Amino acid sequence: RGRAYNALSTEVEYVLQCIASLCDQGRVSMNVFCSSQERCDLLAQELRVRMFTVINPVRAHYEAKARRLLEMRARVVLPVLPSGAEGEEFLLRILYADPSQAEASYAGHVGTFKIDVDCSLDKGTEKGQEYFFGTDAHLQQAQYRDSQLLLKVSW
Repeated sequence: RGRAYNALSTEVEYVLQCIASLCDQGRVSMNVFCSSQERCDLLAQELRVRMFTVINPVRAHYEAKARRLLEMRARVVLPVLPSGAEGEEFLLRILYADPSQAEASYAGHVGTFKIDVDCSLDKGTEKGQEYFFGTDAHLQQAQYRDSQLLLKVSW
């Protein structure tokens, strides 16, 4: 238990150093990629105790893209969608299910579907790189990461 606490303390210190560095650059939030769900939960809890706001940014990222695409409906070819709020949710799920396809189809209209990782606690994920975050079906692909392991920390 002592080693696990020390490892968490080291990770928290590293994240706090990243926060300080980005804060000096005028930033007010950053994305942190964790190595496991357990570590992610513990880190989120520790940061919340320190009065940081911690959320998973993936759904909000795709929601914003879906809304922008719906606003451009007259200029962009979209799949057939149910009307109303169901249509937005349906489109969001399509984008989330295959973000690389969404990127190929719609990035020219609404920007990239990749999300920056500002701070990585995972050895296979580089900080400062962008990745797709989506369903489990794509996790074996090089540019995909598990959406459950991404935290947005705001201060």
